[in-house]
Parts: sequence; structure tokens; C-alpha cells
Amino acid sequence: MSLQIKDSYATIFEPEVHEKFVACNLSTGRKLKEVDDYGRPKYANSSWRATFVGNALAGAKALKEKDRIKIVSGTITHEKSDKTDANGNARYFYNVTVFDFETVASATAAASKPTGDNLHSEQPDLPF
Repeated sequence: MSLQIKDSYATIFEPEVHEKFVACNLSTGRKLKEVDDYGRPKYANSSWRATFVGNALAGAKALKEKDRIKIVSGTITHEKSDKTDANGNARYFYNVTVFDFETVASATAAASKPTGDNLHSEQPDLPF
């Protein structure tokens, strides 16, 4: 069974480049309704094992530790492992397969790139 995912943000950890795929760990998070003692929002974070294939392969080979990405197209699967636990029971794991992604920097730059009428805007340059 697999679920389709898209437009999800993640952080890359421990990328391993292979000839036909790139494997890594991903970290994702979501904001909770709760706040900490200082009034800041709390987050629930998750770790995933991920494989980049297809259209994502070339770009994934350039990914480095702690790069941020936006998954444009991918799936999450629940797979049976060849390994067993201490009691001899089958082990299962979740895998994220990424077919297409954008780095957060390139997604942000494309969205803020001046075009047409706002190319010569009267607004002052902002420091960010």
C-alpha cells in the first residue's frame, strides 16, 4: 500500500549517492496547537528513510546535509524488511520515494523573481 504525497517540506540528512538512486534520511514537522513556556509554538517532528529516483535523481545527487526541499511528487510505502526482530518476527518500515522535488531556495527564488510590471517597482530594497 502506498500514499501519494506532494507539496511537503523536509530537511535532508545523511545523503548517500548511488548510481541509480539517492538514499537519505528526511525530517519533517508540523506545528501543534500547544505552545511552550515562552509562548512559542510546539512542533511534532518525524524521521523518514527516503529514496530519490526518476526526475529527482539528478538534483538529489547535489543535495547536502541539512538542505531543505519541497517534495513535489512522491509516495509513502509500508514495506516488509528482510530482517527480523529479536523474536524472529518480520520487521516493517516506512519509505518515502521522491519522484520530483525543488530545493526551498530555488522555490523561494522563483516565487519572488521580479516579472513584468513589478520589475521596476518604486518600493525600496528590503534587507532580506
